[in-house]
Amino acid sequence: MVIKELRLAFLQMESIVGPLAALKAPAIAAPYLLNEGLYQKALEDALAAPAARRLPWADRIGKRFWFYYLEKTRLKDRVPKQLWRALVPFTATLEGGAVSGARIPGDVATLVYLYPWGIGLAVEVHIEGSWTLEEAVTLALKIRQTNTFDWTTPAATTPVTLDGLMDRATAAARIGAYGPGVPAGHKSEIFSIVTVIDAEGVDSTVALENKKEVHRALEALTSWSSLWTVIALKDLSASGVDIMRKESPPGHMLYGSRRGRAVWFPAKFLSAPPTNTESLTLYHQNLYVSSLQTESLCGLATVAAAQLAAGQTLGDFAITYRNCIVLAAGILGRLWGSPTYYDSFRSDSVRCQIRATYLDAVNAIRKASKPPMNALN
Repeated sequence: MVIKELRLAFLQMESIVGPLAALKAPAIAAPYLLNEGLYQKALEDALAAPAARRLPWADRIGKRFWFYYLEKTRLKDRVPKQLWRALVPFTATLEGGAVSGARIPGDVATLVYLYPWGIGLAVEVHIEGSWTLEEAVTLALKIRQTNTFDWTTPAATTPVTLDGLMDRATAAARIGAYGPGVPAGHKSEIFSIVTVIDAEGVDSTVALENKKEVHRALEALTSWSSLWTVIALKDLSASGVDIMRKESPPGHMLYGSRRGRAVWFPAKFLSAPPTNTESLTLYHQNLYVSSLQTESLCGLATVAAAQLAAGQTLGDFAITYRNCIVLAAGILGRLWGSPTYYDSFRSDSVRCQIRATYLDAVNAIRKASKPPMNALN
């Protein structure tokens, strides 16, 4: 088996609710973030000028996810009110810093998403080469844990690990959107997605129960344990995320941990006959966009639930923040209940993501909504 191409995405949400929740909105660099009417006007402007690439389906990234998430509404039919009620973010150019992946055999890109309640960040790494399965996992672990990226500002170039890169990129995005006076908010744990885009010498008809080395590799690419070669493996069925495709070969698996996914679809590898094109790249992008949108909504739910637990009520907050909470509660219920509502690839990944980390917080904001929404279970 030879691994030839991987895509890795690392996602994080920083929820900054203070300015949005304030009864008197403070002055920030992007005031539309704090006002529903201004946000819809900004959406209207973005729809009218798609070349500015401010909406999240620019460059076709996550295009099919957004189509299903917006209830199969085509681009030409989308309107500001619909996008607002779906809590669709804006994309932003990262200013004040740039990143280089000079120490890996590939490229690294940062993508910034602006929500009324904070900053979503995706760092995507694309590597190509020729490795054994063990070598490929070792390289991915290095990228996640110890590799240094060059973070360049007008003042200097600084080597940083992935965690440091995400901290600096988020801080730069925060300053760009809110100004220098707004402190950091609540950060989610990093959520990762690794997709094997191409490999040779893999038989998709052989079930993974008979491929312990692949099982071990997928566990490593979701748990990120440095002891991946020796740890005891749990039952494979406990880590499989339902991909809801009866026609999938037995060798396919979307492998999941609490904070990670690994995509292993050998019949879709670029080298597999008949020659595939970009299907797995598109799958990877749709999966990371759906995961980031879920992280953003659940990040809002987490902070709001803590405020409610501390004795505050929705009436204590500014109306735009209040509306965001109620809209998020409804959207998360639909994401939980209907895979076809949110993703064209019909996996149970989003539901697993909510259940593993955020279910109590989501149910808290659903209960606080007027009228109360049913608990998810």
